[in-house]
Amino acid sequence: MKRHYVEAILKSLVVGYFLTALSLLALAFLLYRSDLTETTVRIGVIAAYGAASFAGGWYAGRKVKEQEFLWGMVAGLSYYLVHVVVSTVLSGIMPDGIVPVLSMTLMCAGSGMLGGMTCRTGEKGKKPL
Repeated sequence: MKRHYVEAILKSLVVGYFLTALSLLALAFLLYRSDLTETTVRIGVIAAYGAASFAGGWYAGRKVKEQEFLWGMVAGLSYYLVHVVVSTVLSGIMPDGIVPVLSMTLMCAGSGMLGGMTCRTGEKGKKPL
């Protein structure tokens, strides 16, 4: 039974990071083609992280099918934890250039939880909430 939870979280991370890659690629293209300000780029990066956490939380909640909001939050926190670990290993310092760490953690957890809450399918034939 626990393997099912781990598998759902790992797959939600794949979904989240795939969406992040697409979003950042689109943002880089926009930066190349137009004259975006630094503030606009920062907002785009934060929106990409939020959308990826939301999508990962939605996926995790959809697969686990119980306590969706909790598993969505776990997916969002896992997304940010992997981001921090990889960034720290690659650059040698904690990533704090975009937004403070606490607010980014809360944003990813909240986005994941919101994604988990929106995936609810209801019970046996009932309409979604």
